[in-house]
Amino acid sequence: ETGVDTVTFTSAALIDLLTGWYILYVKNFDDAQVASIPALGFFEVYEPNWVRHPDETKDILVVNQSWYQPLPGNLPTDWEDSVRVFYENILADAGFTDDQWDWTDEQTLTHSMLYNYRMVIVDDVDWNRNITAVENELSLYLDVGGKLWVTGRFCFANVSNQTGRVDYGLDDEDHPLPYTYMGLSFAYFPPSSLTFAEFEGARQISTDFPNLSVDTLKIQGLAGDFDYALPRVEYLSKRIEAQTLFVFEAIDPDSPGTFHGFPVAIRHETNTFKTSYLSFPLFFIQYDQASQVADQMLTWFLSDSQ
Repeated sequence: ETGVDTVTFTSAALIDLLTGWYILYVKNFDDAQVASIPALGFFEVYEPNWVRHPDETKDILVVNQSWYQPLPGNLPTDWEDSVRVFYENILADAGFTDDQWDWTDEQTLTHSMLYNYRMVIVDDVDWNRNITAVENELSLYLDVGGKLWVTGRFCFANVSNQTGRVDYGLDDEDHPLPYTYMGLSFAYFPPSSLTFAEFEGARQISTDFPNLSVDTLKIQGLAGDFDYALPRVEYLSKRIEAQTLFVFEAIDPDSPGTFHGFPVAIRHETNTFKTSYLSFPLFFIQYDQASQVADQMLTWFLSDSQ
């Protein structure tokens, strides 16, 4: 456009790119005007649906990442409908109509699908399944301004039988979501035998939320030696810029090594995205309390949506 054969700047910002494939062609010259071999760069652009087509964008996608395997410590398969009804009810309580959100049981996600929603909720009530298989797609979704709420057990464990401390880091290319996007430094996963660390509820740190107690009717038969507490809830260590929402309430808070008082729910906000992680499934919390949490969290997530 300038009519100049060569330019001296070394970077450029490309704006207003529509969804599609692009080719960047560059030829470099040295100070003697000797040309190097031309370089070609290919890149793909996805524009979120809410940018150009806000009227066609739904508010929420609920992603069911649970297996419901009828094994000890897991939900039996016939509880799957109960989890879906739970979300139908709490979303209705928060003022969302059926045409404002979708549910998917797809275990494989694509960022092009996620871009049709202003917010994604990933639910994983089983402790024997993590969400590492969909981390990359969720990361791409957050890169363009997405909003992600994850609630479940062992969601960021490397394997289903993970125990002990797992550190997350900026350079972990195979596991990018916890540190870079969720604001987690590490998580500590309890062994199944650590009964004194069983989760009976969560104490609020932010006054916007109520204190939480597990729904004992839902967890009967899932908690090993205890029918009044939930097993396999990890505690979290957050990065300094993230906010703690709830801390662990253990059935035996005075036991050595107890998880009592450690974070179990955080949220993280940047100029690009918003995220939150609850290391316990909201489904297992008493309904009136869970509904209050959902209402407050959805307001926070979507308060800046167009």
